[in-house]
Amino acid sequence: MSLDSQIIESSVINGRVDAMVAFAMSSIPNFVTQNFPVKLFRFSDYGIDFYWVNTLARQGFIEKKPQLVRDVQAGMMDGLKWTMLNPQEAVERHLKEQEELAITKNAKLFTELGIGMLSSINIAPETEQNGLGYTDSDKIDQQAKQVVLYTGKPDDTPPPAKDYVINMPDAMPKLTAEEWRIVRERSKPYAQMLGRA
Repeated sequence: MSLDSQIIESSVINGRVDAMVAFAMSSIPNFVTQNFPVKLFRFSDYGIDFYWVNTLARQGFIEKKPQLVRDVQAGMMDGLKWTMLNPQEAVERHLKEQEELAITKNAKLFTELGIGMLSSINIAPETEQNGLGYTDSDKIDQQAKQVVLYTGKPDDTPPPAKDYVINMPDAMPKLTAEEWRIVRERSKPYAQMLGRA
C-alpha cells in the first residue's frame, strides 16, 4: 500500500497499517508526541548505510567562490558544534527565533527531539577523528552502489565519490574527548530512539 507522507504516521498510530518504511528523524517526533511506542528496524542492520547530513553546492560555484563555500560550511559546523554542546539553550533560541513554531502544540518537544537526534547521528568514528562535517568517501561509494543495486539498472555505474565529495579540514571543528563524552551521555535517550544504543 502506498500512502501520502502526510498521513503515514497517523495510519500506523490508528492501526490502519502495521508497519511502515520511514526515516526515523522525520517520523519519531510524530510517534513520541502521540505517546505511541514503536520498534525500529534500522537500515544499517541490513547493510544499508546512509549519510544524513551533507552540504551540497554546484561545482562551478565552488570553483568561483571557494572561500565563501568554506566560510558557510565552517559556520554551519561551528553552529552544529555549539548546538551539540548547548542543547537546552539551542532549543530556547530556536523557539524564540521561530515564533510561529513556538506557539504550536509540542513545539518544545519536537525541537528537543530534533536536536537530540541530530547530536546522536553525528557521533561516529570518522567525525570524532576528523571533525564535524567529515565525509568518508569510501562510505559514499558504498552508498552509491546500494542506490544503484536497489533502484538503478544493472549497467549503471555511479561516479566515484572523490569526484564530488570535498572535505575541508579548516571548516570541520573538532570536539575534545570530554566534549564527546558529554554529547554521548546527553544523546543516549535519542540514540535509543534511533536504535543506536
